[in-house]
Amino acid sequence: MAVPGRMINDDPAIQAAVINGEQKFGQVGCTGCHIPSLPLTSNGWIFNEPNPYNPAGNLQTGGTVPSLNVDLTSVDGLPRPRLKVEKGIVNVPAYTDIKLHDITDGPGDPNREVLNQNAPAGSAAFFAGNGKFITRKLWGVANQHTFGHHGQFTTMREAVLTGHNGEAKASRTAFPGIRSGFHY
Repeated sequence: MAVPGRMINDDPAIQAAVINGEQKFGQVGCTGCHIPSLPLTSNGWIFNEPNPYNPAGNLQTGGTVPSLNVDLTSVDGLPRPRLKVEKGIVNVPAYTDIKLHDITDGPGDPNREVLNQNAPAGSAAFFAGNGKFITRKLWGVANQHTFGHHGQFTTMREAVLTGHNGEAKASRTAFPGIRSGFHY
C-alpha cells in the first residue's frame, strides 16, 4: 500500500482553514497523545521479516527461512508517495504515540470494554473491564467511515465529545470552546 498522501485544495481559504485546524488541534491538547510525527531512527524504516520482535512460535531470525528486508523509503518498486530520510530520521505523520491510555471514567463509562482481555482469564481484573486503548492513529483519518477504538462513532466530533474521558478529558473539555476554528 502506498503511504497516505496529503491532499490540500489550492484554495487559499481552505489552506488557511487547514493550518488553523492544526493549530487548534495542538491548543486543545490533542497532540499530547496524537503526536503529529513519530521519528524513526537507526534504519527503523527498513521492514524486516522475520524480525527479532516476533513472539515464540512465529518465524524467528536466524532460522531456515530467508529474511525479507524492504526499505519503506525506496522510490524503486514501491508506490508513491514515499517517506523521506532527512538527516538520518524518517518522520512518520501518524498522529499517535502508540501508547495505552485510559480514556474512560471508570467502570460505568459506556466506552469501556466489558472484559479486560489483557488480564488473566477469570481474574477479578479480567471481569473489571478495560478502559485502556492504544492511541488511534489519525493518519488518513479522512478516509475512515467510523471512529473511536470500537468504531461506534460516525463523526470525528462525536468521537471527541463522547469517546474521550479519563486521561483525555481535559482535551475533550477544551474542544467545544475552541471548535469554532474547526471545519466539519
